[in-house]
Amino acid sequence: MPVVPELSQGIGSLSSNPYGEYPEWTKQGVKEYKLEDGRSIYITQDGEDFWGMEDAQEHILQRYWDPAELDMPQVIKDLEGTNVKDYGALPSYLLDKNVDLMDSSTWNTAPENVHGVTPPLNPDDSTYVAPADAEKMIFSNMNELEALDYIEREAKDHHDPEFLREHLMDIMFPKPLPTNEEGMPYQWKTFPAGEIDPGPWNAMGKEGYRYKDYPYQPFGPWTHHERTFPVNEYENILDFYARQGNPELKRGSSTGFFPTKYYPQAGIDALQDILDKGNLFQRYTDKGSAGHYTWDDQIGFDWMDMYDTYDEKMRKVPPYLNRQFLNEVAGHEGIHYNMYPHVRGSKAIEHSLPYPENAFNQNKWQKAMGHPAMHYIDNLFFPSTRQDVSVNKEGWDNVQAIMNWEPSTPTPVQMGGNLGEFSSPKIDPVAPPQPNPHGGW
Repeated sequence: MPVVPELSQGIGSLSSNPYGEYPEWTKQGVKEYKLEDGRSIYITQDGEDFWGMEDAQEHILQRYWDPAELDMPQVIKDLEGTNVKDYGALPSYLLDKNVDLMDSSTWNTAPENVHGVTPPLNPDDSTYVAPADAEKMIFSNMNELEALDYIEREAKDHHDPEFLREHLMDIMFPKPLPTNEEGMPYQWKTFPAGEIDPGPWNAMGKEGYRYKDYPYQPFGPWTHHERTFPVNEYENILDFYARQGNPELKRGSSTGFFPTKYYPQAGIDALQDILDKGNLFQRYTDKGSAGHYTWDDQIGFDWMDMYDTYDEKMRKVPPYLNRQFLNEVAGHEGIHYNMYPHVRGSKAIEHSLPYPENAFNQNKWQKAMGHPAMHYIDNLFFPSTRQDVSVNKEGWDNVQAIMNWEPSTPTPVQMGGNLGEFSSPKIDPVAPPQPNPHGGW
């Protein structure tokens, strides 16, 4: 390393290690450099410098994940097996309550103006949602078998399926009731003891007074005829169309209309690149972002966000590393890692984005390059943690560019490398480059 005159000034020093011997992995984030006078300095992965190795290891211990705890090879393996069975996008206007899914003349229209006319929307103003999020309230008049199927669908994803199943059955299929002299059903209503005047019927405090309450109408007028069940439920519009005689549109079908896609290689390649370089992943907490990609080409994860204290059924459990959430954040930050030309050269994703400055439909973090498209990808592959993300047409084009990116051999670039060779700029921890104009996860 070339000697920097100012290097010996302001070099940090920590107190002696109060924890005993440092874990061996902490040396992975430290490099030793010899000065002209024979002394050594120790520079950490994030560019901090120390006179002593143990001080540098203390710094790494406090700011980086233990590789064994994070287990990034397992994250990479998980992402390689992560897929979405319904890759694509649907126009958001189909979910409007005024749209008749079977009448295309009601599609892609703006709200009525003062003259009662509904003009078509500008296509540039349209947004698109993931097929799994394309749900709207749809009315249907069900027969008995359809009603039973509806109950099972509702109960399946509930946190207490048995409770909801029993509750809906009681409403839609109540137990047979006694009938009065005219054959009309009634039910007994019982007043709790103590809530009525004392009398022989409840002198022992066991049972309140009972009377017949009729007619009893559990679901529409009582009738001897076959019952129907008017139901309004949120339903995926693709499943709705499939039921109308279009089975090729059913989600998860093998027709390929909405194909199965695996997690984008851009995120996976980045994580593998960090491992290949022998670098560590930052460990921090800021209560603002679950992960970040920083100006000095590092990826980090907020340990408070990575650990969970509730299981899938929302039961309180001891803290554990939520690996599903870690997978999502790691892949997302990996895409950031491969995004920018100043660190990735001609390999950078930015070169393949048709709309690198797309800024439509943004949240507080989305001024980053292609961020709306990245959040849409998060939603596609991890719908349980990020839902109802939409993009405009430019954003959808960016989604496809990220999904199609491959770590192919780059063309020669003027970045310090020889002809025909790609070389990322070396990041000097003493003189860091300017930050990237992008926020965290």
